[in-house]
Amino acid sequence: MKKHLKKPAFSLVEMILYIAIVSFVTVSILLFNIQILEANGGAKEDREVLENARFVMNKITDEIRHADSLDSGTGTFSSNPGAFKLNTNGTGSIVFDTATKNVTIGENDYPIRYLRINEDDTGFKQITSDRVNVTNFTVINLQRDTEPANIQFSLGFESINQEASINLQSSSTIRR
Repeated sequence: MKKHLKKPAFSLVEMILYIAIVSFVTVSILLFNIQILEANGGAKEDREVLENARFVMNKITDEIRHADSLDSGTGTFSSNPGAFKLNTNGTGSIVFDTATKNVTIGENDYPIRYLRINEDDTGFKQITSDRVNVTNFTVINLQRDTEPANIQFSLGFESINQEASINLQSSSTIRR
């Protein structure tokens, strides 16, 4: 007599259970990766805003410290957006102000305000990136009598999608 040996095989219930487990693990890994990518996008925007803020603060502070005087008659003080002009090297000048433009990212147009500088009347150059909107640029002249000019400035930056922002305030004195 021959014995019939049963071959091991998956039952329908086992097959459904294995497919469910593999599907659950795959979906979990996929969702985890999506969260990581979204967090990285937010971190990138934070870095962009912080880097622009750092660069602009250092640039304005450095130019004020090395200027000869503040041309208080040509600036826009105590209002947003502000502007100011520094006299340098006898006949040179540096102007800080803002302007607006539209930038296209993907298929969307975004209106932004950006900071710009004009050194020795060579034309304005943008000093903030197109991915950052300048929300505040307020300049206050704190000079008293014959003291060297002391300039206080407030800056506000935000990413285009408004997920990252920073507001800063500082002041600097002309040292010449």
